[in-house]
Amino acid sequence: MSQDEKQPQPAMDKLVQDSRIGSASRAIREGTAPEAVTWEQAQAVMDLLRAHQQRKGLTWKDISRSAGVQGHYLYRLNAGHRTPRWQELAMDLDRWLEDEAKREAAPKPTDFVMTRVAEEIFTVAEAAVTLKCIGLVHGPSGLGKTMALKAVAVEKPGSAFISVRTACTAPKGLLQSIGAALGLRNVSSESPRAMTRRLEELLIGTPRLIIIDEIHKLATGGDDKALHVLRDLYDATGAPMLWSGTTDLVAYLERGQARGHEPLAQIRRRIGI
Repeated sequence: MSQDEKQPQPAMDKLVQDSRIGSASRAIREGTAPEAVTWEQAQAVMDLLRAHQQRKGLTWKDISRSAGVQGHYLYRLNAGHRTPRWQELAMDLDRWLEDEAKREAAPKPTDFVMTRVAEEIFTVAEAAVTLKCIGLVHGPSGLGKTMALKAVAVEKPGSAFISVRTACTAPKGLLQSIGAALGLRNVSSESPRAMTRRLEELLIGTPRLIIIDEIHKLATGGDDKALHVLRDLYDATGAPMLWSGTTDLVAYLERGQARGHEPLAQIRRRIGI
């Protein structure tokens, strides 16, 4: 009896793994350590990536910017040359391909009613990406903002959607939420400083849109650290952001600016639309 027969994999785990390995979107088994990735697996990822590129009509520059990887490393791996940290690069590209497959299978914006609110949110998102600034949409609950934001995330390759939870309004929780939405691994064990560094390396110089819903939960009237974390991330990377919340946040920022509260005024000035 083989080792696998002595310790059978649970049925659900096997179905999940088989669907991933057998699909066109994964070449490396989930949970594989980077150092365990073989050169053959890395080349299998590149085969899938080239097929995706041809099917979607993408350039290598499009892929490197959307996946948040350095272009010259991507070019070398495509040419069959090992690069620094090629195993991690192969895993990142494998995960990106899976995310792209999920994005294609997700409901598209045309699958819901394009209301006036949704049209305005799409317009602000386009402007934020074009101007590489922070866009802010706000209004009372029940207008369909969240549904439109999720549709934007589906439409924009490489974007990340985060809905701020009350338990994750501290800088560490916010950074981990952003990291997880962007596909980073092992975010729960990272310190805020390490998480910030990983996000900056991933986002710098890319047009990847960071969409943050329920952002008014960060306007607590305290030290505003979480808002400043977002400002610092934007300043360090230039990655566009789309914030959404109630009118409370706008009033909060404007009151702070009127009182001469310079840190809040700095945040307000970075909102381009």
